[in-house]
Amino acid sequence: MKFWENPKYRESYPEYLTKQEKADIKSALLQRLTNGKTSFDQFLIDIKNLADYPEKEVN
Repeated sequence: MKFWENPKYRESYPEYLTKQEKADIKSALLQRLTNGKTSFDQFLIDIKNLADYPEKEVN
């Protein structure tokens, strides 16, 4: 079960993210890595979780 599917946390996370939202989050994660605020291993975990998060096209 993914963390966003857990009933305990379900209301804390949106049902899906748009491509733009994912791009913005990736940018922020990369910035954290660049600034030394996260390890490379954690960065990879976060990117994997983001890639697995449901996505919806917005017209």
